[in-house]
Amino acid sequence: MDFRAMGEVASHYGNYILKLEAQDRIGTAGCYLSSLTSLLDYLPQLRFADITELELHRYEQWMKKKDNSITTTSLYLRCLRRIFNIAIAKKLIDRDLYPFGQEKYIIPIGRNIKKAVPIDTGELCAANRHYFFVKQEALSMRGLVKYSELAALSLREVVAVICDEERIRYGDLTLTDLLLEGTTSQIKVSDYQHPVHYGMGAYIFFDGDDPVYIGKAINFLLRLSSHRNIEIRPYWGWNVLLQRVCARRLNSYGEPAGEQMTAALAIVEEFGIVRVLLDRPDAREKLSRVERVIMKGVKHQSATLLNTRIGRVQDDFLSQTLEDLLR
Repeated sequence: MDFRAMGEVASHYGNYILKLEAQDRIGTAGCYLSSLTSLLDYLPQLRFADITELELHRYEQWMKKKDNSITTTSLYLRCLRRIFNIAIAKKLIDRDLYPFGQEKYIIPIGRNIKKAVPIDTGELCAANRHYFFVKQEALSMRGLVKYSELAALSLREVVAVICDEERIRYGDLTLTDLLLEGTTSQIKVSDYQHPVHYGMGAYIFFDGDDPVYIGKAINFLLRLSSHRNIEIRPYWGWNVLLQRVCARRLNSYGEPAGEQMTAALAIVEEFGIVRVLLDRPDAREKLSRVERVIMKGVKHQSATLLNTRIGRVQDDFLSQTLEDLLR
């Protein structure tokens, strides 16, 4: 396929698709090809300059008229956003052309946007052992995708959506980022750790574009903050990520010392993170299952996971929907 002959955007898609195929990430490559095919069907010979906020809204309506689901539209636009980010990072296009983000076009998944609110940081920090989440800032709900938006997708497509979700740097993660709704001013200090405010589900750490660790959380606030604990005690699993970074990245096997755990934490803070919110009535019962399913799907396309004992994955497993795999 001659991607270059199809226009500027297609050429960039083609380069990334070839890279994915070389990495044997065939399912993800297929998602990008479907995204490109749809965009070119909408507007042939597509250029980056053509993709404005207004044009993306028109494309969304065009997809709707063709009876495509909002999930399909979201998947295709996440691929496009990734192509934009790659081109900007390589300084191949001007950053001013980027049409996504707050005050611009927001991909139609997880549209909740947090508004700026005053935070009594003095009072909150005094009661907050997870102090690193408390910052006086407001962000859109980045780094979060809901199970309900993934349920009808095949596991291959689920992995593609997760890998292309906008990530938050772990070291920058804030309390505001983790809130599912409302504002910090509406939560009592004595109640701010309650799981209803943050949800439960699986989470994925990324080192650049490579997924490196998958875990589960009954409460995202408490579980994600626990990875910062560098204290070593027998059978305490909350800092297993740091221990594996010590072993794999710092070549420190056995029980690492506090200094090594601190060095591992510095590495982990540079990781990006994506959360999968398990928004279904039986979330607690399905928590371990969704973690395992996502782990298997990611492992099939990536050899970079620090998780162990994942097991082999058959191709027919990847073609099943996430909803079917959780039954």
